[in-house]
Amino acid sequence: ATGWLANSPTRFRNELLSRVRVVHFPKDATIYRIDDEPLGIYGLVEGQLRVELDVFEIGEQVAFIAQTGFWVGVSSVICSRERSVTLSCASPSTLLFLPTAEFEHLASDADNMRQFAKLAIENNDMIRSVARDLMNSDIRARIASRLIAICGGGAVRMGDRSMPIEITQADLAMVCNISRKTANQELAQLEKMGVLSRAYRKLFVTDLEALHQIASGNFARVSTRQRVSGPVSPSVASSIEVSVASAL
Repeated sequence: ATGWLANSPTRFRNELLSRVRVVHFPKDATIYRIDDEPLGIYGLVEGQLRVELDVFEIGEQVAFIAQTGFWVGVSSVICSRERSVTLSCASPSTLLFLPTAEFEHLASDADNMRQFAKLAIENNDMIRSVARDLMNSDIRARIASRLIAICGGGAVRMGDRSMPIEITQADLAMVCNISRKTANQELAQLEKMGVLSRAYRKLFVTDLEALHQIASGNFARVSTRQRVSGPVSPSVASSIEVSVASAL
């Protein structure tokens, strides 16, 4: 098990799990949209979720592809504010749903509320990471950083087929704000460098340390000549961070 709930205290985890409902959604189903009322929070058990932001001068943009263990919607529930992101399914997905009334019951306990606050902080940190990556003019570093985030920072190795990074080239391109052609070219180079291996709709990280070095710009084999032609402006990246701060 991975993610916020798996790392929460046992008492809190058991009490929350006793109050959730299991819900299933088909691929491309919309769970909620920007400006919807906050009916509860969701945790991803199986599948993938797209988190889309309303970005200034761009419109709705896929900012993150969430994997198993991801929980979302807590800040809007805490603040009783409309959703500021659109959440949809990148694949058939199974989620745990904690209705607002059950959340309120749990949150009446101070220790439980600390766990929900921790989730809100973790999600806001994730959005800051998205904004930082979008301002990075190095295409390869941007891709590396997004891949690290998608796989939760852990190594996903060939031979361990239980935890592949399941993402389409189109979704990776959207998350990184690059074309599909550029994404394909960069993934091919990373594969040649021995950093990852590609399969149908999946990637396997074979050298996590190298991927971290590429993300930080310290990897010796990274070409310093390959730069993105149009990085997202600081104002747009700032709008991404601000627009979602109260929704995740």
